[in-house]
Amino acid sequence: MSAEELKSMQQKLQEGLDQAQYQMLLQKALKNQDVVRCNEKGLYEQSARDAFAEVYHEDIGAPNRVKEFANQ
Repeated sequence: MSAEELKSMQQKLQEGLDQAQYQMLLQKALKNQDVVRCNEKGLYEQSARDAFAEVYHEDIGAPNRVKEFANQ
């Protein structure tokens, strides 16, 4: 495998990983779930909505709140 082919394969792999991360984080954000992230201080838990906005600079809007009413 030539160096150019290797570079192309690495680029395609990275693009696939980036797309998978985007989709995973978006789905978790839409479901109002949390994600575990890491920084120089260690692991921490964060709202997927906040993480999505921070990483991709996109706001997916306010969370969908479902109001439940007691049966009367």
